[in-house]
Amino acid sequence: QTGEETLFEQAELKLCDSDNPTDLENCQASEIVSIENGIVTGLKTGSTWLSIRAGKTVLSISVLVVHSLPLDITPAYATIERNEPVSFSVTGGEPPYQMTSDSGGILETGEKENTFIYQHDIANTVVLTATDALKQSAQAKVEIVRPLTVTPEQAVIERQEQVSLRASGGDGDYVWIATRGQVRKISDDTVHYIAPKRVGLHTVTVIDGLGNSLEVLILVGKDLALSQQQLFLTPGEKTQLRVLGGVHPYTLTATGGTADLHSGIIEYTAPQVAGHYSLNLKDADRHHVSAEITVALDLWITPVSGHLDMGESLTLHATGGFGKKRWGSNAGDLDKTEGETVIWT
Repeated sequence: QTGEETLFEQAELKLCDSDNPTDLENCQASEIVSIENGIVTGLKTGSTWLSIRAGKTVLSISVLVVHSLPLDITPAYATIERNEPVSFSVTGGEPPYQMTSDSGGILETGEKENTFIYQHDIANTVVLTATDALKQSAQAKVEIVRPLTVTPEQAVIERQEQVSLRASGGDGDYVWIATRGQVRKISDDTVHYIAPKRVGLHTVTVIDGLGNSLEVLILVGKDLALSQQQLFLTPGEKTQLRVLGGVHPYTLTATGGTADLHSGIIEYTAPQVAGHYSLNLKDADRHHVSAEITVALDLWITPVSGHLDMGESLTLHATGGFGKKRWGSNAGDLDKTEGETVIWT
């Protein structure tokens, strides 16, 4: 006000909880903030005044202390497979935030400034640390596991014989389900499968704690079998089938598309023309098994749009897809609910 300069260190600073903060002699000591070496620290939520006197001039500054949530990471614990990305959200504290990993991996900022995406290609336990502008920190743990596997992937046994199945990788806590036969738990990762009296192709499914699952094909009896006997594919689509039982060598033919057999795995590519085809497999004892293949275009409705006046009708036609076509509408009326063509009013 007077044009004189006063060094900040030489000014008098006082905290006042009174209604008249310029009356420094009658200021009540503040319970809301403290000041030391020119640094103001909040003690509890509320408002007060910081009064500064330089000579005869008094300047009062309002100080508001608000509650800040503690720094936090969500989720605090995650289990993922190798190279699987997982997203973390950082809240509380004082932005901006930084995230670091104690074991490498890829750590990127998400769409929002408080989100981070992490992934790693090595099975390990990783600790992520989030740090805010006030140097506060919070941690999250990431368990990176190998993909779920099961051995053997397939087996051929006689009726009421048993085979040992072992799972590894995934999140542990395995659950085993058999379509037929019995499963007896031996340890946390191993079971014995006991075949039923009925010959045929059966499936044992193992599910880990992450919900991932794998199927083990078990052929009871030694007759020649394929893992699938009916396939629905689109033109050019590729798939695999497994061969079980029978006597080597095998002879494989296809009425359409291409098929190659290596190490008990058939690699099949559907033809570009829709239709019905078959895969035919014969073993050295002339036992024969086949798979029926339906190749169809993606489901398509014509016309894809239309403009009608009230009470008018539109004929719709469906092509492609698999099986019987069923129709439904959330407004208006259909003349029928099944078939290739319907009339909507």
